Amino acid sequence: MAKIEEIQADLERSQLRLAEIRANLQPIDPISEISKYMEDFEKIQGSFHRNYVPVYFCINYYQEKHGIRGNLAEIGISRGKSFIPLSSLCKPGELALAVDIFASPKPDYDGVIGDYNIFLDNIRKYLPGQLDSIKILQVNSEKCTSQDYLNKVKGKKMRIFSVDGCHTSEATEIDLRNAYNCLEKGGVIILDDYFHAGRPGVSEGFHRFLFKDNPDLKAFFIGWNKMLLTHSSHAEGYMSALRESISNLIQKEFLGSPVMIIPPPKINWIS
Repeated sequence: MAKIEEIQADLERSQLRLAEIRANLQPIDPISEISKYMEDFEKIQGSFHRNYVPVYFCINYYQEKHGIRGNLAEIGISRGKSFIPLSSLCKPGELALAVDIFASPKPDYDGVIGDYNIFLDNIRKYLPGQLDSIKILQVNSEKCTSQDYLNKVKGKKMRIFSVDGCHTSEATEIDLRNAYNCLEKGGVIILDDYFHAGRPGVSEGFHRFLFKDNPDLKAFFIGWNKMLLTHSSHAEGYMSALRESISNLIQKEFLGSPVMIIPPPKINWIS
């Protein structure tokens, strides 16, 4: 009888532990985690779309579920509008790396120039409990290597790496190559402005990187001016996770592989 009671007690403990694990795997509500940021969203300068906040949390949920760990990074910080929700995903032992020259990288640069002091103010205001986990590298990313980034975050690879730097073809190619070389297996690269008509250097730089390096990357989501890429073995998994979280997604083909997109607005053409 005592043996049966011990087995039942062990079973109950196992069931409780399983319930705890399942609870920890539930998606985090981005609004409750960074509520002040969401309240002030329109006041913060930057072109980041608010709909990407739940996308970030969906990526985070998938990575938790599949045991994908690593640091977070973004090239092209400006005032931190997209870096804040990204770095809010930091778990204990993880770091978030902000890379920006916070000045014009070249005389004819026509992009957004970051403001270091405003960025710091925003971090203190919206992520006061995470200051120790944020690392800043004030440098022109075109002069960096992937090892420069890894050295800044204790050598641990990135599970999410956002590329939104100088939008020339040369800079985009360099940034993507460094991001890929830093990427943890199953991690995600977020590329800004690939389809932007005013930033043709981004798509050119992307294809230069693609053809020269032949990386194991597939796009799995395109929307709100960003393209998300991951290793081919995880692309379908991320697409499934997004389908469950975001309504009205449709599937298209991009570079020979399926990708989820936000349906474009209907246009009534006048002939």
